[in-house]
Amino acid sequence: MHNGYFIQSGISGNDINQIKNFLGKVKPSSIILNKNNFHGLVELKNIIHEINHFYKIDLNIDIPYFAIDQEGGNVVRIMDIDYIPSNYALGRINNLNLTRYAAMVTGFKLNSYGIKWNLAPDLDILKNTENKVILERSFSKDVITVAAHGAAYINGINKSGVAATAKHFPGHGYVEADSHEILPSDDRSYPEIENDMYPFTVAIAHNVNAIMMSHVLFPEIDDYPASLSSKFYSILRKDLKFGGVIITDSVNMNAISKNYSIKEIVHNTISNADFIECVDTDMVMEILECMNHTVINNADQKAMRIKNLIINKKLGYKPPEHLMSIISFLSVEWKRVKILDPEKETLLIFMPYNLTRVNSSINNNNRLISELKKYKMKYNIIDFDGFQKFTEKNKQIIFIGRNEVFHNNYKIINEKSLNNDCVYVSTGIDNDTGLLNDDIGYISTYSTKIDNIINAIYKIFGFS
Repeated sequence: MHNGYFIQSGISGNDINQIKNFLGKVKPSSIILNKNNFHGLVELKNIIHEINHFYKIDLNIDIPYFAIDQEGGNVVRIMDIDYIPSNYALGRINNLNLTRYAAMVTGFKLNSYGIKWNLAPDLDILKNTENKVILERSFSKDVITVAAHGAAYINGINKSGVAATAKHFPGHGYVEADSHEILPSDDRSYPEIENDMYPFTVAIAHNVNAIMMSHVLFPEIDDYPASLSSKFYSILRKDLKFGGVIITDSVNMNAISKNYSIKEIVHNTISNADFIECVDTDMVMEILECMNHTVINNADQKAMRIKNLIINKKLGYKPPEHLMSIISFLSVEWKRVKILDPEKETLLIFMPYNLTRVNSSINNNNRLISELKKYKMKYNIIDFDGFQKFTEKNKQIIFIGRNEVFHNNYKIINEKSLNNDCVYVSTGIDNDTGLLNDDIGYISTYSTKIDNIINAIYKIFGFS
């Protein structure tokens, strides 16, 4: 068994010749796709076809398992297929059938393009609402809700023939730091941490296919973060009796790559995990070189678990896609009602965080603008920097923003509300209503998905 078999590798860009050259050296059994690997669904289909052909004809090995982060909300790699607004939205609606069917729709779409492994659902419990890397990726602040919806998601996506991945074991929801940037530390005792494992226990009981380890340090348990900790792997295998695939979170994230050597990473993971995930191709080559000088224990058992990962059955029918629209409608929620006049000009102000995610979506498909034009709305879009110089009065203003930028800018919203009618659209979670003046409307979408934002604007103008 070649060592690349135990790597889930990213690929760089979309130049197929360069990709083939890289894959011919590594031969990973799983490839994780990212946004920069394709532009649109035609390119996605073509790159998967090209790689599969290369594996079968040129390399004469089994085609790879294509994996993707298609959680929904802010973690979506394929923007051109309909997706879940966010896990938190599903948790708020709290209809397990909707969660199950949303997962079916997701899986059906992925499977139709040859992607058989989704790195979802996120089973972190949102204990720390300052945790910007989790927020609406979590189903809830409540452990029972997270467990129930996680199980429903797993059941749904498995029915579509796509493997699910529960993450990030044993939990990433208590810390504030972002493991993409630094190594977070959770100082709680083991009994406290054990509570966060409950959704994973339920997921295992519902035959989850894979579990992803977190890059969080638990100093009361081990000197290494969970993804490098033999103690946490042992908890999964022996205590929780998980027999499926264990995969690390991507080891090129700063929490790991900035704190541990390649040798340390390989030594601590390959003895325990079935897959080392790494989206950085240069680092993959370093990992492979190190693996070539490392004895991989229980390689046959790892290979068997990997071969059993993919589900070969799928739905015999096409699940109704309009379910996603229903979820977008149901997940928009007033926290403080303030109806604006649809016949009066309204300013739309996108907070800095949303300029890239929301405006790029607007520019790509013009959905929001076309909706406003359809109903002959009078509107003007102003960027936040320009708005700070705004001095007019008696205007209608809709602010659209997410939690982490809101905390730096809510004072100017309060100031402008003294002479204008204002509504704030929160695309994150609703834990900051108290910072706004009482006369400012507040509506939550729990997602940057444009469908949710359109539904919020309908409600703001009094349309049901």
